[in-house]
Amino acid sequence: APDRPAQAADLATLLLRVLKADEPADEAAEAPAEADEPEGVSFEIELQRQSKAASPSWGFQWSETRCNEGEFVLCGIVEDSVLERWNLKRRALGDDESVVCVGDRLVEVNGETGYKDMSKVLRAADKVALQFVRGAHGPGGAGGLGRGLAESDGEEERREAAAAERNALRQSFCDAAARCHGEL
Repeated sequence: APDRPAQAADLATLLLRVLKADEPADEAAEAPAEADEPEGVSFEIELQRQSKAASPSWGFQWSETRCNEGEFVLCGIVEDSVLERWNLKRRALGDDESVVCVGDRLVEVNGETGYKDMSKVLRAADKVALQFVRGAHGPGGAGGLGRGLAESDGEEERREAAAAERNALRQSFCDAAARCHGEL
């Protein structure tokens, strides 16, 4: 007897793939995917800010769950940010393909493709060339993204490192004082 639950799961998976595809299933099957290229439709944009002081963040809110997995997947956009202004301008010009949407995955920043390298460039540069892979952003498309993680300019990490260093020095001083008191 055939394994009906397994067949049903396979059929459901196949239907989801066909429904999510941007092109008809027949054409998608004929076009072989290159191993080096990310899955899905990719698009590139260029963002520029006056300075890091004027615009400390680009306006990305990344999925915390996906960041923990080493990926930048957009789960929100900060109001009145460089990114929101980019999207508004693209929509006004009728260039919807260049609008960055929830669920889109960042795969390259100024030629860098590693998670940590992309993060450094996003924090430091005032002009960035970004490549995204279009994600699922239909109804419920962002469901598995989890909580949003605000973009970091690195300042919070520096403060935490400085606080940890102060605590280590304080502990060292307390240990030395305790030894000194014990010797008395």
